[in-house]
Amino acid sequence: MNKRMFLVAVVSLLTLGLAQARAADEISVAVGGKAIIAYLPLTLADELGYFKDAGVTVTVNDVGSGTKMAEALVGGSAEIGFGSYEHVLHLRPKGIDVVLITLFNHTYGVVAGLDKAHAAKYHSPKDLKGLRMGVIAPGSSMDVALQLLLAKDGLGHDDVSVIGVGAGAGAIAAMKSGQLDGIVHADPIISRLLQDGDIVPIVDTRTEAGIKYLYNGFFAGSAVLTREAIIKAKPKAVQEFTTAVIRAFRFMQHAPVDEVMKLVPKEYYGPDSDIYRQTLITDRDVPGIFAPSGAIDVDSARTTLNDLAIFDPVLKGHEKDFDIAASYDNRFVDEANRKLGPAK
Repeated sequence: MNKRMFLVAVVSLLTLGLAQARAADEISVAVGGKAIIAYLPLTLADELGYFKDAGVTVTVNDVGSGTKMAEALVGGSAEIGFGSYEHVLHLRPKGIDVVLITLFNHTYGVVAGLDKAHAAKYHSPKDLKGLRMGVIAPGSSMDVALQLLLAKDGLGHDDVSVIGVGAGAGAIAAMKSGQLDGIVHADPIISRLLQDGDIVPIVDTRTEAGIKYLYNGFFAGSAVLTREAIIKAKPKAVQEFTTAVIRAFRFMQHAPVDEVMKLVPKEYYGPDSDIYRQTLITDRDVPGIFAPSGAIDVDSARTTLNDLAIFDPVLKGHEKDFDIAASYDNRFVDEANRKLGPAK
């Protein structure tokens, strides 16, 4: 090998090494609706420079729904997903190694509401039969909430018309224009519809009583998901990412609300900054909404599993066979909290 070829080989190896090093500290994220308040720690970690502090480069793709987030994880276009724990329970029986690594809350803040005419006739979930009900997307956490509500009176998915309306302003427009008889959604969409008098709530899981009614107890809600293969391939990057997110989650819970609001992009709330601000306050004040440390507990995981098994054919009758402990991994949250010290 002559000197020139030797130098080319050395440069090539160095370039390859740098590329691999960069890849090891890069994380691709799919989020099922970036403007959803539960996923605000993702935006805050970026705005506050926490990802940079942790030494991890993060690229985010807002895919609009939890269903598409799960597809991105399964398909490999994302290494981390912001969605719900329910997707883990759906996918693991199919041999897909998805796990929860951070839990944000025990409720999505779901509210089921009907227009005034149908609300006046509502007495129990059986009165939903035949109605046009809006959710973020079929298979989303809002759709699961609808199915749980229907199941309380023995109804199923086919007893209503389920219409995907997305996580943004289109959901409000669909309800206001009469395309829907009711909607199962979360803030700020719900508060705007309530404030404008477009819906009457029939179930409100922004309260402890509503959580326990719909979900039969505190459950595992909005979360950060990944795959076991990603954990094995990029343990350092996953840890760096989790530490930054937990740091932002703490900020969201404890910083003055006005400081948090300054960092929220205006497109997240549009004309509804007052609603968004009040939702942040409510989430911090109502006991049980937040999972304070970001870790999941086995009781919440089990409640979610039992809820899904009511109607999910993959899980129904197999609850005892499901390896609940394998469906989550608290190691990264625990290490983040250890590194960050006591929350202030």
